[in-house]
Amino acid sequence: MKTKTKRETRSNAGIAITPGQLMLALCGLFLLNLLLRGFYIRYDFVNGDEGVRALTAVRMLEGARLYADVVTDKPPGASLFYAAVFTVFGSNMKAVHLAATLWNFGSALVICLIGTRFYGRRIGLWAALLFVYFSTNYFTQDMIAANTELLMALPYSAAFYFFMTAASEKSEPGKTSPFNSTGLIAAGLLTGLATLFSVLCAVRNPRDLECAGPTSRGRRPVDGFHSADCRSSLVDRSWIHLRACGVHSVAQVDGSAP
Repeated sequence: MKTKTKRETRSNAGIAITPGQLMLALCGLFLLNLLLRGFYIRYDFVNGDEGVRALTAVRMLEGARLYADVVTDKPPGASLFYAAVFTVFGSNMKAVHLAATLWNFGSALVICLIGTRFYGRRIGLWAALLFVYFSTNYFTQDMIAANTELLMALPYSAAFYFFMTAASEKSEPGKTSPFNSTGLIAAGLLTGLATLFSVLCAVRNPRDLECAGPTSRGRRPVDGFHSADCRSSLVDRSWIHLRACGVHSVAQVDGSAP
């Protein structure tokens, strides 16, 4: 039994990823992210949402007041992102697409950090690789655009990292770890920042917490998942996420419509 344990330990040590290898892998991920999204930089507008955000940003830079002189159906974050890029590089959509490419890689770094923190460097790198690939090749037209969901992903992922890290920190009985409070505050601030880009990251319905989370006694509600309220809430949120991916009809889900 001891021999088997030692053999497994040596095997795990043999496949460990060193910090140098981790940095090399991240550089490769950066180049892959740039390559996959580089083909779209030459287009001024990937989808209609970009045109709306760009027009709103240009009007804001001209002195228009958001939601008063110029109207948009989204929170201000995306318009402010476009306006910031236009302020530095001029009204150039290629600069917006390049900034979105770097922003997307930032999300991949946070995902890698989450995986590394809780599962190890190998899992973190795989998670980042899958994010970089599928965030470019799934429902491409909407996913590739510098839209609210892409911009939301970075602060929302970072909020998840701080929340989970703070929740996993152990402190002495009767005492609260300083990092717990700091991490939870950072998670709250980053979640608030994410809602400036898209309200999809906010909990719309208190029933979502009841369906997904444990009760104060450490147990899930009795028959909570099977209750009508929970089923309705889960279906509702699933439809919201499908809409976020560009699916606007059931026909698109089952493939009966183009």
